[in-house]
Amino acid sequence: MASASLAAGSPDAGAPSSATLSMDRGVPEGYKGFGSFHTDVSVADMLAVPRAAWTRPSVPIDEAAIVSAACSRVREAAMVERTLSEEEEEEPASAATADAEARLRALARGDRGSAGSGSGQGEVAGEETALPLGRALVTGRAFHVEPDWCFVNHGAFGGALVPGVEAAQQWQRVAEAQPLRFIDRELFPHVVHSIRTMADCMAHSERDRVPSARCAEAAPSAEATEAAEATEGAAAAGAGSAGTITGGADPGSAAAASPTVAPASDEPAAAAGGDINPADVVLLPNATTGLNVAIAAAPLGPGRPAFTLSICYGALKKMLDFACARAGAAAIVHETPFPPPAEACGSAEAFAEWVVGLYETHLPAGAGLAVVDAVTSNTALAMPVARIAAVCRRKGVPLLVDGAHALGSVGGCGPESGATWFVTNCHKWWSSPRGLAAMWVSPEAQAATRPLVVSHGYGSGFASEFVWDGCRDYSAALSVPAVAAFRRAMGEARVARYCRELLSIAVDILVGAWGTDTPVPLGCFSHMALVRVPDGAVHPTGRAGAATSAHAKHLQDALHEGHKVECPVKCLGGRLYVRISAAVYNCPADYARLAAAVQACAADLA
Repeated sequence: MASASLAAGSPDAGAPSSATLSMDRGVPEGYKGFGSFHTDVSVADMLAVPRAAWTRPSVPIDEAAIVSAACSRVREAAMVERTLSEEEEEEPASAATADAEARLRALARGDRGSAGSGSGQGEVAGEETALPLGRALVTGRAFHVEPDWCFVNHGAFGGALVPGVEAAQQWQRVAEAQPLRFIDRELFPHVVHSIRTMADCMAHSERDRVPSARCAEAAPSAEATEAAEATEGAAAAGAGSAGTITGGADPGSAAAASPTVAPASDEPAAAAGGDINPADVVLLPNATTGLNVAIAAAPLGPGRPAFTLSICYGALKKMLDFACARAGAAAIVHETPFPPPAEACGSAEAFAEWVVGLYETHLPAGAGLAVVDAVTSNTALAMPVARIAAVCRRKGVPLLVDGAHALGSVGGCGPESGATWFVTNCHKWWSSPRGLAAMWVSPEAQAATRPLVVSHGYGSGFASEFVWDGCRDYSAALSVPAVAAFRRAMGEARVARYCRELLSIAVDILVGAWGTDTPVPLGCFSHMALVRVPDGAVHPTGRAGAATSAHAKHLQDALHEGHKVECPVKCLGGRLYVRISAAVYNCPADYARLAAAVQACAADLA
């Protein structure tokens, strides 16, 4: 049985199998958790067990076999592809990027001596060499992406790792074999283990955690990235969270429903790059749910507006409009020019300073809420979150970070961000099955942060209120350990480096083929970038800066229907841009194919 338990009076007790109660032991004890669930230990107590003392409940599926089989398929596919490329004397996608492509291939193969090749290798199933990256992840069926498509739109809805999908499917079968036993007695300890695993993954997400490293003019070396994370991450962590929300002690009280902002603590929120307390993390169906939860917890009201920039996610503006209308607050959406003004485009650092200046100048002191995207959806900009959080602290404003693109990309998903709430999707760059997001909430804000769906856990503490929102499919959450294991086999730092270097090559390929540019320096992007489309590929009625969203749709449909190329086309400032994604399964040939497809569309319009 999977239920976890703690020995009385033993803080170091782990989570062994459930104790059984025989009928001759006297008066039986009542339910120990909330509702009528038969879990012997509360969710809060399970989350409080120290890492070294935690024992995972018995797992009814063979995760190791799932992950090992996927690794074997990828290695076999890589061997076939390497043989074919040697026989065909593989040409670079672009002569201008030949050297960079050669380095990328070495990194993808995990060659000894390639930058970052050793990170994370050998962590699954006793493997001694790094798991191949790139095209082999598709041909080796680690992803379900159709191999005949040019899929450079991972940033839209992600792409789930096959080991995660297979693990989720096996969990579904386990649940259906005996639903009462699974839901009533076994589910919660397994969800807790997933929360603990997710907290570790959020803490060690291998990407620059602070804007000055993120906005470097070129992808930093592995050594430089590590040094920047250690130094600047400490500064971000030491500053504390953006604002402290204090609410009433009683769940559902008026004070809890109307939290107030207090000055942030001077104590460090967490050690740089250190652990994230799993008790501060909840799993949710998607980032949209988390954003609504956080906005509902913010102290909005007359004279306490919500503030964000117009380049934020479109649905987020609607969430703020809805919440502010109910609270009698103003929703301030500061109009942000795009492309940015010339002075903000000279360097990545200049861009970061410009963005921070917008919050310095336009965010009202004492506002009820400030919101920033970790990575903007439409424009793919990696925002200087930690520096914006510092502004919010000085102005006494709680900060919500929409980190839908953060986990597995820019990282910094917890206290080091300086935020009050940090919401991230797991199905995008972390590639879990869909239906999974994570939210980190600063301890000071948890009393005011309540789930949108109230159920049995109400009144039993922060974690318990979120762990159960009714009977539904929890398999995506239960797949977290399998996804984490496969990602360890790839190596998180290595994946991050591969995607950054691939993005640089992709931009060079497109800019070289089209004679266009990017609206901001490459260092302002993370795993996605915008590249301007040549005027010839725009319908004649939309040329010379007169393009509309209809012209963007026309080109995107032509790529999809005529060339099997999946790539979003954005209309910004009267110009069309492709927003490319550099996922771990992409390779330079994908962007050469995109370049040729756009040129073919231009020829059709000539």
